[in-house]
Amino acid sequence: MDSETDLSKQETKGTQAKLLLDNKVLQDAFQEVENHFHTQMMNSQSNQSEFRDLCWRSIKVVKLVQSSLRNSISTGKAAIAELERIERAKSFPILGRSDPYSAII
Repeated sequence: MDSETDLSKQETKGTQAKLLLDNKVLQDAFQEVENHFHTQMMNSQSNQSEFRDLCWRSIKVVKLVQSSLRNSISTGKAAIAELERIERAKSFPILGRSDPYSAII
């Protein structure tokens, strides 16, 4: 696979991740799951430390999924910028530079 194909895949993944994070139903689901485990943790008995730990870990998983989606969005944005740079370089192949005037300077 060439780098442009990889960049295109990253762009697609970033776009899909953005659609997911912008989706109100998914946002609500994340919030419901987080609230559920937080409530369970707060209502646990003093002798249920393992249960509280499980609730805390579950909340962390929700945050981890959200973070992974945000990272995919960032990577996708960087891929878009790189693909645009590659296209500019193809338009101005003078000494492999993207700026047509850079060869003069």
